[in-house]
Amino acid sequence: MTDPASALIAEEGAAIEPLTTSRILLVDDSAVMLSVIRKYLEVHGFNNIQVAANGEEALQAAHAWHPDLILTDIQMPVMDGYDLCRKIRAGTEMPDVPVLFMTGLTKPEDRNGAFSAGASDLISKPVDHLELVGRLRVHLDRRRLIKRLFEYHDRMAQELDQARKMQEAILPGVAVQEQVQAKYPVKFGSFYRASIGLGGDLWSIHQLGPERLMVCLVDFSGHGVGAALNTFRFQTFLNNVAPKSASPNHLLGMANTFLYTQLPRGQFATMFCGLIDFSKETLSYSSASAPPVLVGDQSTDRNLRLLETAGLPLGLVEDSDYEALGIDFKPGSFLLMYSDALIETPEPPQSIFSPDTLCALVSASTGDLEPDRLVEDVVSHLLSNSPSSPDDDLTLVCLNYCP
Repeated sequence: MTDPASALIAEEGAAIEPLTTSRILLVDDSAVMLSVIRKYLEVHGFNNIQVAANGEEALQAAHAWHPDLILTDIQMPVMDGYDLCRKIRAGTEMPDVPVLFMTGLTKPEDRNGAFSAGASDLISKPVDHLELVGRLRVHLDRRRLIKRLFEYHDRMAQELDQARKMQEAILPGVAVQEQVQAKYPVKFGSFYRASIGLGGDLWSIHQLGPERLMVCLVDFSGHGVGAALNTFRFQTFLNNVAPKSASPNHLLGMANTFLYTQLPRGQFATMFCGLIDFSKETLSYSSASAPPVLVGDQSTDRNLRLLETAGLPLGLVEDSDYEALGIDFKPGSFLLMYSDALIETPEPPQSIFSPDTLCALVSASTGDLEPDRLVEDVVSHLLSNSPSSPDDDLTLVCLNYCP
């Protein structure tokens, strides 16, 4: 794989200005030395040069001109090279500009003091013009590469942030949930957080007529860009196929076939799909190795149970059958779906939650169980008790069947 530095050089090499256009600030209290060094540089094509007679003048020139490199003597009146370098390094405008000291000092403590002050390099006097130009080129080239790497990093960060917003936009946000809640006797609570900006979790709502509502939660293996791309592709698949599906297990069968053709071997997804039929007051469901889904109701003891969620993950084998399961789902019932980060943070056996301890937390809640409050309580308990943030993408979705 090509590293970012090589990629930048290959991509933009033709547009790079020559190093000789770099801005160089010369600092020395000797007019003769300034003239000699300037002549050395001009002979080698460096013409973008300013000069200063001491550190104070140099500091003013640096703030006004923003040089690409400072070449300075050490022992000067008003402000010496050490203080000049310290002030440059302490500032915010150009703390990383290369500062090269020209010095006749030979004692180790003097030379060590230069580096302690923040010097990038030392050039011994009398100055050899070939060594001088060679060292300048090395530091200018390094500075230019670092600057372009930072620009590349910033550009990638902006693009990843845009991709993150796009990914979050395909999830059912507040507006979508409110539209569904206006048509069906349900309330939603949800939480989503990718572990590294982009993630492999996806949940969705599908309206299958006035009396039937389908909800799905999918968790792709892996993290980052690759997993996120899988969610985009699968969301398009779900939007096209889910409204035509006869049942959750039928949808999982088609999803498995689709992902088997799309995913590289070894990658997979887990999935839970539930279909609420309000006229029959039932929940039909099927699972592809998803974490156990929690269901209950508003009674004092909550009547909690964990739904069986066996079945092969999606995309591992070409043909796989998924079991059709179902339970009564009457007004007042709720279901809580979640990705495996909830029960694997930190890694087992130190995990904050297991399916059983999740049941215990929900059972201990009092009053009406509102879906947004339940999700908030579970997430808060996880994050406040875990020694670190989840290493995997975290999604929770709670649906209440309103009485």
